[in-house]
Amino acid sequence: MDAFPASPLSRRRLLAYGAAATGAVSLPFLPAVTPAAQAAESPALTELEERALALQPPAFLLESAVPPQITADAGGSLSISDAHSVCGQHAMRWDHGAGSVITVASDLAWAPDPYDPKPLADQAWQGTVDTFSVWIHNETAVDDVVRFEFGRGSRTDCWFEFRLDFTGWRTAWVRYAYDMHGRPRAGMDTVRIIAPRRPGTLWIDQLLLNVALRPDTPTRDAQVPEVCVEGDDWDQSHWQALYLFDRVLTRTQIETPDPSTAELDAFQALLTRYHDDYLAAAPKVDDAYVTSLTGQADTLLTGRPVFSYQSQIYPPEISTDLKTFVNAATLRAVTDQMQKVAQAYDVATAAHRPALGALYVRFVRRLREQGWTYGSCQGTIHHLGYDIRGYYDSVFLMRDVLRGAGLLKAVRADLTWLTGFGRIFRGFDHRNAHGSTADILNTTVRGMLAVALLQDGEARQIAYLKALRDWLSAYLLPTDGIQDGLKTDGTTFHHVGFFPDYARDGFTGLAPIVYVMSGGLFRISPEAHETLKRAVLTLRVVANTTQWPIALSGRNPAGTTGLTITPFQWLAIAGTPDGSQDLSPRTQRGLPAPAARGTHDRPEEDRRTTGGRRHHRGARPVRRLGVQLRGPRGAAARRLAGHRPRPQPLPVVHRDLRRLQLVRPLQHLRPDPGAAPRRPRHQPRQRLQPRRLRLEPPPRDHHPPQAVDRAEGRPHRHHRGDAADRGGVRGGAHHRRPQRHVRDAAARTPQVRRHAPGPQVRLPLR
Repeated sequence: MDAFPASPLSRRRLLAYGAAATGAVSLPFLPAVTPAAQAAESPALTELEERALALQPPAFLLESAVPPQITADAGGSLSISDAHSVCGQHAMRWDHGAGSVITVASDLAWAPDPYDPKPLADQAWQGTVDTFSVWIHNETAVDDVVRFEFGRGSRTDCWFEFRLDFTGWRTAWVRYAYDMHGRPRAGMDTVRIIAPRRPGTLWIDQLLLNVALRPDTPTRDAQVPEVCVEGDDWDQSHWQALYLFDRVLTRTQIETPDPSTAELDAFQALLTRYHDDYLAAAPKVDDAYVTSLTGQADTLLTGRPVFSYQSQIYPPEISTDLKTFVNAATLRAVTDQMQKVAQAYDVATAAHRPALGALYVRFVRRLREQGWTYGSCQGTIHHLGYDIRGYYDSVFLMRDVLRGAGLLKAVRADLTWLTGFGRIFRGFDHRNAHGSTADILNTTVRGMLAVALLQDGEARQIAYLKALRDWLSAYLLPTDGIQDGLKTDGTTFHHVGFFPDYARDGFTGLAPIVYVMSGGLFRISPEAHETLKRAVLTLRVVANTTQWPIALSGRNPAGTTGLTITPFQWLAIAGTPDGSQDLSPRTQRGLPAPAARGTHDRPEEDRRTTGGRRHHRGARPVRRLGVQLRGPRGAAARRLAGHRPRPQPLPVVHRDLRRLQLVRPLQHLRPDPGAAPRRPRHQPRQRLQPRRLRLEPPPRDHHPPQAVDRAEGRPHRHHRGDAADRGGVRGGAHHRRPQRHVRDAAARTPQVRRHAPGPQVRLPLR
């Protein structure tokens, strides 16, 4: 086929988009088929498919029919199948012979761009690069590849290989100019998909020839390890360097000596705290609840893919309609439901446990089939931790069920990959060693703890716990300059500056883990603990009461975000940094009182998935600060309730059958029923409430003495008055405060009246 003539208008330009979408541009690569003949040869396309095919270049949704641009050679056959799908209800089935070829005839509309892929290049460049995308389903893992070639006619200009050592769905987002072998050229009009060496069957869905994408979005994984290699040193490497972290872990030999008696005792205490105080809940499990959980699972899992940011690759012209058409379940909704199932299983009777266990296994199999598994980054995997916390916090409760289903080893490998556990052994001598510390503390450390506790045998579990302890002890130390992390002055940096919203959420996620690991051989170092405590108490100072000042709110200057009590509660029972006391008096003294209303917004990343203002796990919405928060539970809550070094009553939360509630104030450390209550050391200062002030004009007969003095030409003197003016003898029954006089200029300005109980006071507006 002759090369399609290169157009001076690239695909990214609006005119080309508009012309192709409206049909104003002829498509010479389409066969000359009359509409009647085309209708007779293939099923009718949906309206969305027709719009997708009209794009320049076209997007192949592969839902109703094999488009005429896609053909197979004699060694294979193509058909539309409903056996597997990730975009709609159908995908294209390819029964291929050894080395058979699919040919896609279409202008790729590739154009060069100025992006610089060198490490440490300016990542703030907000342009886009041309990117290819495809989904592939494989029923049998093989040690082979599918090869994608791009060129002009029979000539190959660039290519990449997609590895097939997996089962289920996988996707790849590959940048033409930076991730492929060879060199892309303007005027490329052909894609060839070359089958592996052995005959077999593959399913292909959502074939997107060229989409403009941010260059830091695609992520390499086991299927396409040469994609976006420079991303290992980017600001997002904490999410997207999973392939590197896995290689580091594979090369690391973790010593697993026989544990000592002291280590075994500390390990058993840690397991008790982890289960009783952190993981466990108390839902009311009956037939109706199990039926409800099953119905919710059916809604999430039946005929729907599971996405986090996988729709980011959709062409912008059809993105909204394509999202509706695909109707993906969010990863967050799925994993949150998994946690509900696990908590129900933990307290259920023998009558309900089989159904709940089978339901959890169903969730796990669906996630693994959809590509949320070892070796897969799903095209892009940024901000993964915000969407998968429910998986991390549920898998330990279901370890016996997973072992019985033969899935424990596979799930352990999945979470080891998804948490990037190998980051522990990468060290701190690279550019982004502390990149996005708040994200990792908030969302990922809990998963790393779960990975350690899922290891086989106590020796291996203890060895992994020690590795996590040592890494946290280094990770929490103060960082230099403007890089992310905790600072010596108590501030916490994120996005190149102090950002209290991220600090609050990071500590909300980390503080329970610090408590779980406290009180024994797995306690983080005193220096790290002291740095963390200082950072948490600094948030109390910044908030003053509950809300951040707008000037210190970072990217969330709405004036509605503020403090949460959760990290204070957990750190209070985590003990002192040196381990000498089980309770931290200083942290308890910093507990914020529930005196003011406020909202608690998530960071921007945490809002994107749902688009609303729903609070993340560990910091549930509050009507008053301290109410309905996830805090210490069980024995931990009782410890916090029974030890209080200050007299002011503050809230403690605990678990009932439905939710965490504010139940009663904390009592004194050693309350004496016969003793009189002590007076607080500092009396609160009465302050005017600005929201209760209103302007009033001065009285008509009000003549400040200063004005009279100046009218008579006398020098101004502050008028104090004598004893009669002041109401007679000081302290008498008719004693009144001297009238405050103002200058003549101020006398003509409105005055402010404070509406409060008692006598009203007129104050000048200065």
